[in-house]
Amino acid sequence: MDNREATSADRVPRRLVVVDAGVVAVELATAWQALGSQVTLLVRGDGLLTRMEPFAGELVADGLREAGADIRLGTEVVSVERRPGGSGDEVRVT
Repeated sequence: MDNREATSADRVPRRLVVVDAGVVAVELATAWQALGSQVTLLVRGDGLLTRMEPFAGELVADGLREAGADIRLGTEVVSVERRPGGSGDEVRVT
């Protein structure tokens, strides 16, 4: 799902992967984590919210981790594809 679908979804996914570390991605990850999703953030760089002061990204990352989010820094996403035979909501990230 993209950010528009994520803000209009009618159910909370059990697991959710967010690709990016900008403001919109972090906001969506925070909201879904608070609603009960197990969130994984895949981040190419070395931190969240890198266009802001470093302490801001560190505080947000600490809060997300404390809430149970899995933040994977230095991760490059090569592709995202739907899994054959899946429910349509399952994807494989490589």
